[in-house]
Amino acid sequence: MNKSVSVNVGLVYRSPSCCIAENVNLNTQIQEAFKRLNTKEESLIIFGDFNYPEINWNNLTCSTSPCHESAATFLETIDSNNITQIIDKPTHYRTTQNPTLIDLVLVKDTEIINETHYEAPLGKSHHQVILVTLNIDIDQVGDVTERFDHNKGDYNSMRKEVEKVKWDNVLTDDTDSNNWMNSINDIVLGVQETYVPKVRITNADNKPKRKFVAPVTLIDKIRVKRKAFKTYKKYPSMTNYNVYVRARNQVNWQVKKAKKQK
Repeated sequence: MNKSVSVNVGLVYRSPSCCIAENVNLNTQIQEAFKRLNTKEESLIIFGDFNYPEINWNNLTCSTSPCHESAATFLETIDSNNITQIIDKPTHYRTTQNPTLIDLVLVKDTEIINETHYEAPLGKSHHQVILVTLNIDIDQVGDVTERFDHNKGDYNSMRKEVEKVKWDNVLTDDTDSNNWMNSINDIVLGVQETYVPKVRITNADNKPKRKFVAPVTLIDKIRVKRKAFKTYKKYPSMTNYNVYVRARNQVNWQVKKAKKQK
């Protein structure tokens, strides 16, 4: 975030078929990571699909039966290390099965989390998109740098310019390969300066700007998909699921069409 403060982000996928040793290793890694990255200078957020539907995160309980031993051990790791799990709603929806809360966000300092939003699944995924906004300060650096905008380079003119070079005079037999490489490099960089424009970039705002504008038809289909998913979440029936799937597939088709046109 600045020269003295950093935020670390971890991403975990735990397969339901993990063996006991793998589950123990994962719990140990999480425990050690939070121990090392829990200072004024560093903090840690772990996102992941942990596949522990048997854990009730509202009251922090889990069956201790042998078939749920891995989930109980994971919950004990979270509780004993004062780690907080902030997701409080089901995030995984598959046809008419009961929705489950298996996608987690783990933090030590809950103050770092500002808001959590639950969006419709991406593509054909059964998992909702989780959007988290953070309470963090970022140093704004106003330095301006110049970079080549290679998307707007005049490459036909560059080729014609390079064709004019008398290579027999440049790459002579009395010089070695290093001199040849230096000469080729100087020529290429020279035509780049001439035929590739530069853009000025402020380091404080160095995010690439989107040049793609989604068609109105695609935006409308996305709205319909989100509305259909909310209806299915509230009234989980096969009819509502099929309505959602149809809207989801239309969005996927519109995305492919927009990308092809782009």
